[in-house]
Amino acid sequence: DDPVLRKKREETLRTYFVLVVFVVVVLLLHHHTMSSRVPAAFLQVSPNTALCLSKLSSTIPQAHAGPRNRPTHAITSANRPCFLARPHRLVTAFAAAAVAAAHSNAPVGGLLTRHMSMSAADRNLPLLQDFSIETTPKSASAIPDHSEILPSGTRVYVAAIPGTPREDMTALCARLGKEGMVAVPHLAARALSGREELHAWLHSFRSVGVERVLLLAGDTKTPAGEFTSSMDVLKTNLLQHQLAGIDIVGHPEGSANIPDDPLKHMRDKVQWARENNVQMDILTQVCFNSSAVADYCLRLRQDGISNTLRVGMAGPTKPSTLIKYAMACGVGPSISLLQKNSGTAFGLMTQRQTPDGLLNEISTAVNRSPAGSDAYGDLRLHLFSFGGFAATANWARDTAAAQADP
Repeated sequence: DDPVLRKKREETLRTYFVLVVFVVVVLLLHHHTMSSRVPAAFLQVSPNTALCLSKLSSTIPQAHAGPRNRPTHAITSANRPCFLARPHRLVTAFAAAAVAAAHSNAPVGGLLTRHMSMSAADRNLPLLQDFSIETTPKSASAIPDHSEILPSGTRVYVAAIPGTPREDMTALCARLGKEGMVAVPHLAARALSGREELHAWLHSFRSVGVERVLLLAGDTKTPAGEFTSSMDVLKTNLLQHQLAGIDIVGHPEGSANIPDDPLKHMRDKVQWARENNVQMDILTQVCFNSSAVADYCLRLRQDGISNTLRVGMAGPTKPSTLIKYAMACGVGPSISLLQKNSGTAFGLMTQRQTPDGLLNEISTAVNRSPAGSDAYGDLRLHLFSFGGFAATANWARDTAAAQADP
């Protein structure tokens, strides 16, 4: 018997054995949660147990070597459920849920139960007033007319996907303006070769009526030129003479690209905006942890930063898609969101989740904060359209209307 084949068989059997154990445990938790025959403490997972689960999942082979080991761009498969195609991902997801639950003292049973609706008082935070939304030239090409699905004057941020020609970005900004939207293109500092290219981008944007940009460092590890951070671009003193608004990015859960104090960088940019009479909003990266968002907002306010905060949140999205994006930036927060909203293990992979639960949680955290809701200042919502632009826009419009007329 070929030792390599035997080893692969053993790894496969171990994978499915662990998967069966997890499914049995989850079904038991689901049964007890729904029947309410045991105290809530039974559904709590201790840190030690969570750590064991995490270690157990880490022993599962993540992929077999060989020509069939190709990148997985989506968790689900067109022909079979992902837990059959990639069982280790489901096990890892359950383990991550347990770890997240242990750290937050939340029941793992929540992975399989939907949140009950919050009270009306907890849902009154008007985060959807003047919401903003993210798109790309590719996503926009599927939308006949943005005015048909978005309120007039909605800010539409145009993501700067690496390699997107300047002409495509400029054309989309021009189109959004004609359709009654406020186009806010991204401007990535590390992608710029220097002042000359920066000037060219600004000239292109201004030629189609753009008055605001989202300035960010960018994900490029090696800068294309002299700019290593968004502050480097601000220091050129080119932007404030051509733009009325310059938005920046916040990181509720920190950023690997900002090893030192992120609030110091934030304070420097906000101070620059005040000195140059430039309006500046802060957009947070997508976050699935309501406590982290609320704590971050309050921390900025206590630090004297009173700028409008646009809380980044994923629009209606299948959990499998959320898992894909979450794995790219840290699996815990995304699994925590699925833990709260997925009704069954099958629903974890197939159902489309809306941001309602997370939105309610943030509202509850702010409304019930000992500091008082006023201490959080001006909060808005910024939506990432991972699950489709039209679906995200429709959800935002309908939810905003429901909030305005409860």
